[in-house]
Amino acid sequence: MVSYQVMVEGVFIRSPVLDKRLGGFQTTFFLRANNASNAAHRVRELLVARMSRHDVSDEENGVLKSYFWVHDIWEVTEERLLQAKLKDAGFTFFFIRWYEKPFLALRRVYFDKFRPWLLVPLPSGNFGSTS
Repeated sequence: MVSYQVMVEGVFIRSPVLDKRLGGFQTTFFLRANNASNAAHRVRELLVARMSRHDVSDEENGVLKSYFWVHDIWEVTEERLLQAKLKDAGFTFFFIRWYEKPFLALRRVYFDKFRPWLLVPLPSGNFGSTS
């Protein structure tokens, strides 16, 4: 097994940190997997658990539906993995402005059609209590 650092970006979410306004986040996970593709698939359960713990909820409204994608994957040393496992990295949140919404919505369509392996499919429903 190889140690990986996986960076995930979530778009069109709501959080108490964002005062329940529409926004996004970036978060990083450290895990062991057979290969990078397997690491991207295994991050799903970790993401659901972290979203629940931090009261982050997804958005189910038509065009601005939430999506989560693997932004980057790195191989890391075993030492770095052990250091990171000791703490919850949480999220780095950002607001989505009105002029960014069309681009981000179209990016989801692009990922659905041309880069489906980058998307992290989550079960339907809100994970946090902000909705």
